[in-house]
Amino acid sequence: MPRAAGAAGRRGGGEPPPGSCSGTRREAFGAVLSSEPPDAAGFAETLVHETQHIKLAALAALAPLHHADPAPRHFAPWRPDPRPFDGLWHGVYSHLALADWWLHHARALPPGPGRERAWAEHARRREQVGAALPVLVGSDALTPAGRTVAEGMVTAYTRLTHAEVPADHLARAVAYVATTRALWLQRQGGTRPS
Repeated sequence: MPRAAGAAGRRGGGEPPPGSCSGTRREAFGAVLSSEPPDAAGFAETLVHETQHIKLAALAALAPLHHADPAPRHFAPWRPDPRPFDGLWHGVYSHLALADWWLHHARALPPGPGRERAWAEHARRREQVGAALPVLVGSDALTPAGRTVAEGMVTAYTRLTHAEVPADHLARAVAYVATTRALWLQRQGGTRPS
């Protein structure tokens, strides 16, 4: 089911399979809209991703996290288009949880294709967060509450970087993010991402 206007969600950009989409709405706390996931891991991934959007929206309703302008100018390795600061914020928050979920999933699986997929997904999400997190942490638009959340994300990301990941998956993830950045820059006419 396509994402409604104003919904946080994901589609394309290397995330779910083509045609798959999901989203949440601030007006419908706790509800998740989703097309049919391809498998159980895809369903779990959707729930983890969208739950993060729900949690962050609830937190932001209680305490503003930033005062950044809404202009779409930021590079997000999971999207081909420039993102507004709030979109980047939501993306980093949700991808951090996805990296953690895929890590736990990879560790729990026996050797085989499912485990290899989990390692690949973990490595990619981790590298995506690593490419975007500095923009959030370095922003002077963060409120004190936002600074606290950003510092918590840095702590969680640092913990993930200490996890042992198969070198081939990590190398592919690094190359994926570098390629995504180069393509994004090309589409933006060579403008440096924030």
